[in-house]
Amino acid sequence: MLEPPSHNRHLLEPTSHNQCLHLTSNLAQRHETILRQRKRARDSYGQAERIVKRSRVDLKFGEVGDNVAIRIPLVDRGRGDPRNILGVILDCDEHNMYTIAVKSGIISSKYAMNQFELCPQKPLTYCNVNMECTMTLNLAVKAIASGGQRFFSM
Repeated sequence: MLEPPSHNRHLLEPTSHNQCLHLTSNLAQRHETILRQRKRARDSYGQAERIVKRSRVDLKFGEVGDNVAIRIPLVDRGRGDPRNILGVILDCDEHNMYTIAVKSGIISSKYAMNQFELCPQKPLTYCNVNMECTMTLNLAVKAIASGGQRFFSM
């Protein structure tokens, strides 16, 4: 059997009873720290549930057929473009993610309640939107009157 070199032997065997107790106390401290962190995580889960409940009260659920205003990110709009685009809710899945259609087509990504605002008026209906094609929000912005943020070169 191979023996460890004599200079490494002190790493494998505790030299005294105090060193063994020190290792045991470090292990106990780590265990207590882990238990405290788990308890904090459980407490935080309750806070997360309260935050979700509060957001559901503050943000109204959209229904199929409601008109919404979707915010257009700065990178997707030009200086003269509107800040949002009007759409109509087509569908809502079990995770409260909404499928929205605009005049030029159905937007391919789904939206959560905090990503749009409900409009009290209903200027758009299913007749006014193109249900044939699916497009990104960027393409939908380019399709509106001002043309989106594009550059022309000669």
